[in-house]
Amino acid sequence: MLRIALRNLTRSPGMFACAVACLAAALGTATAVFAIVNGVVLRPLPFQHADRLVAIWGVNPSRDTVKRGFSWPDTIDLARATSSLDGVAAMANAPSGMTLTGRGDPAQIPMWVVSGNFFEVLGVPPALGRTLTAADDIPNSQPSVTISHALWSQRFGSDPAIVGQSLTLDGRPFIVTGVAPRGFAYPPVAQMWVSIAHGVPEYVDNRGAGWLEIIGRMKAGVTPDAARADLAIPLADLWKRYHSSRGPEGLSVESLQRELLGDTRPALWALLAAVLVLLAVACANVGGLLLVRSAARAHDLAVRLALGATRRHVVAEALAESTVLLAVSSLLGVMLALGLVRAVRSAAPGDVPGIENVSVDWIVLAFAVTVTGVSIALCVLAPVLQSLSRDVLALLQQGGRSLAGDGSRTRRALAGTEIALAVLLLVAATLVTRTFLNLRAVDVGFNAERILAFDVPQPTSRYPDARASQEFADRFLPRISTLPGVERAASVLLRPLWGVAGMDWPVTIEGQAPTDAAQNPLTNLEAVSPGYFDTMGIPLLEGRDIGDGDREGRAAVAVVSQSFVRRFWPDGQAIGRRLRFPLPGSPYDRQWFTVVGIVGDAKYREIRGSRLDLYISSAQCPYPVHQFVVRTSGPPESVVASVRAEVRDLDSALAIDDVVVLSDAVESEIANPRLVALTFNGFAITASALAALGLGTLIAWQVRLRTREIGVRLALGATSRQVIGTIMSESVPVVAAGVVAGLAAALLLGRFLDALLFEVAPHDPMSVAAAGSAVAAIAVLSSYVTARRAARIDPLVALRDE
Repeated sequence: MLRIALRNLTRSPGMFACAVACLAAALGTATAVFAIVNGVVLRPLPFQHADRLVAIWGVNPSRDTVKRGFSWPDTIDLARATSSLDGVAAMANAPSGMTLTGRGDPAQIPMWVVSGNFFEVLGVPPALGRTLTAADDIPNSQPSVTISHALWSQRFGSDPAIVGQSLTLDGRPFIVTGVAPRGFAYPPVAQMWVSIAHGVPEYVDNRGAGWLEIIGRMKAGVTPDAARADLAIPLADLWKRYHSSRGPEGLSVESLQRELLGDTRPALWALLAAVLVLLAVACANVGGLLLVRSAARAHDLAVRLALGATRRHVVAEALAESTVLLAVSSLLGVMLALGLVRAVRSAAPGDVPGIENVSVDWIVLAFAVTVTGVSIALCVLAPVLQSLSRDVLALLQQGGRSLAGDGSRTRRALAGTEIALAVLLLVAATLVTRTFLNLRAVDVGFNAERILAFDVPQPTSRYPDARASQEFADRFLPRISTLPGVERAASVLLRPLWGVAGMDWPVTIEGQAPTDAAQNPLTNLEAVSPGYFDTMGIPLLEGRDIGDGDREGRAAVAVVSQSFVRRFWPDGQAIGRRLRFPLPGSPYDRQWFTVVGIVGDAKYREIRGSRLDLYISSAQCPYPVHQFVVRTSGPPESVVASVRAEVRDLDSALAIDDVVVLSDAVESEIANPRLVALTFNGFAITASALAALGLGTLIAWQVRLRTREIGVRLALGATSRQVIGTIMSESVPVVAAGVVAGLAAALLLGRFLDALLFEVAPHDPMSVAAAGSAVAAIAVLSSYVTARRAARIDPLVALRDE
C-alpha cells in the first residue's frame, strides 16, 4: 500500500515537493518555537516546589511604577509575622562582585548577596560540601561563600578539596562552604553567593535602605493573592512605625518564574501564536493543492469504485499517502527544528532563564507529532472524504468535464482562510515593527557613540567609605583623561542602562507640606564628577555643571533634569530653588540643596520610559562612586588595555569590571523587540506568499477546467481584457472576504499584543489599513498574473484539447 501511495504521490512531483516544503518549514518552525516556550515558560524552575515560590516587592502606584526593595530588619520582621509562607529568603536587588586575589591575577567575580537560608528556601542541594545556611547570617560568624559549579570547574579545576579552603575576596578571607549544583545560576549572572552579614555588613541594621527582594515559599494551597493579604497587615505596621515619611505602600506578590521572564514571556507566547497561524496557512495551502489533485482524480476514483474497489480500500490508500507525506514532512521538520533550537540557544541573551536547557525532548516531539497528525488529517483526508461523498454514477456519466464547480466552494474557503490569516499576521508584524522603529527613534538623552563604561570595584577593607573612593577617582580620572585615544572621562554612581535597579530617592521641595512631599514621585539619584555631562553628551540647558569646587564642606548643590523641572516648577524657574532628601551618614542628610543647573533627560533604567533625574556632586555623596565613562576618539575597545594598566598602576589589587560600549548597551535594549519584529515579519511574508500561491492555484485550476469555455469566448470575439475581467470577478470576492475576515480577527485579537507594543495602539488604523492593503494587493496581483496567462490561450488549441 505504501508503494502504491508513493507512486501516486510521485506522479505529481511538483505538488508533492511543494506540499512537503510547506509542511516541513511550518512544522519545523512551530516545533522549534514550542521547544523554546516549553523550556523557558512552561517548564518549572529547577527548584523544589517551584510553583510555590513568589517574588515580593513593595509598590506605591500613586507615586511611581518602580518596585521597591526591603531592608534586612524589615525582611526579618515580615518573615516572623507571616502565616502564609513557610520560607522567606532575601537577595540583593542588584548584581555585585568581589575581587578575588591571591590566585593569579586579580579577577572580579560576579557575586550575589543573599540571606543564609536562600538555598534552603529555593530547595537547591549542594553538589559538594554545603550551601550557605541561616548560621551564616550571624554578624560575628566566619565569612563564608558558596561558589557556582561553573566557577568551580573553570577557575578551580573541579578540585574537590576546594571545600573548606580560604579565598581572599575584597581583601578578606572567606571559607568556601561548597559548590552549587551543575546548571544552577540564579540570578543568572551569579558565580558566588555570600550572606548579608558579610557581603554588606553596613546594611545589616539599616532599616532605611530598601535593597532586598524577598523570595517567599508559599504554604501548600496558598495563592499569591492570599499571601499578599497576609503580608499587608505587618507591612502596614512597619511603614507606620518606621517609614511614615515615605507614605503608605502596597505589595507586589507574583510567581518567581513570571518575574524572571519579564518581557520574554509575552514575546514567546506571541511568537508561538504567530507560528501556529503560519502552520494553519501552510495546512490550508497544502489542503488546497490536494483538493485540486483530488478533483483531477475524481473520475479515476469513480471508475475504481464502479469496478469493485471498496471505500475502505480508497481510504486506506489515502492514509498511506498521508503517512508518506507525514514521514517526509516530519523528518525534515524535526531536522529544521533541531537546527533552529541550536541557533537560538547560541544567539539568545544569557539572562533568559532556562534558555540553555531548551531542547527537542519527548514533550516537544509529542507536540510535533500531534500538530503534524492534525495537519496531515486536514490536508489529506479532507479531500479524500470529499471525493467519496460524490455520486459515482454522476461522475461516470459526466466524465472529467463536469468538475469545474466540484469542490470549488471548499477551495475558495481555503484560499480565503489563507488570506485572512496572512492579514492577521501582517497586522501583528506591522505593529511590532513600528514598536521597534519607535524604540530605535527614542532619544536616550546622551551620545552613546564612542563611550566606554566600566566599573572599578573597591573592597571595603581598602576603600572603607565614599571619601576613599573619591580619592581614588581624583587620582584616576586625570591619568585616563590623558591617555592616547581618550577625549574626556568622568565618574558616575550608576551609568545609564546599568540595570533596572537604581537609587530611587524621595525629595521634598522647599515650601511643600509634609503630606504633599509624601506624594512626590521618586527621583533617580545620580552622583557625578565634574565634566560628566560633557563626556556623556547630555545637554546643559541652563545654569552650570557640577564643578571642582562642589566638594564636601562646601554648599550643597544639585543639577536636575528637564522633566524634574516640569514636574516641580512648571514655570521653568528652577535655578536657585532648593530641595532636600535623605542622605544617611552624610553631613548633607536632609539639608537643602540649591539647584545650579538644568540638563536634558537621559535614559538610565530603560528606554521605554523617562524618570526624574537628580544629580549631585560625587564629592558630596556618601556612597562610593566607582563607575566611569570615557569618551574616545576612536573605537572604545582600543583603550581598555591602557585603562586596565592605569588601574593596576594605582592599585595592583584592583580589577576593572562591567566593561561595555554604551552604544552596544543601547542596542541590547532593543534586541528583543528587533527579534520579535524580524520573526513576525518573516512569518507574515511567508504567509502572504503562501496565500498568493493558494489563490493562484485555485484560479489556475478553475482556468484549466474552463479551458473550452475560454476558447469559445475568444473564438467568438472576446478580448483578453474581458477574459481577465471574468476570471478576476471570481477571485476578487475571495480576496475581499479574506481581507475583511483577517482585519476583523486582528481587531479582536490585537489587545493580546499590547504588552509588546510601544507608542502604537493595538488597533492602530494606519497599521491595520497598511497590512490589509498589502495582502489584498499581493493576492489580486497573483490572480491577475494567472488570469492574464489564461487570456493568452489559443482558441484552436483549447477546442482541440477539449
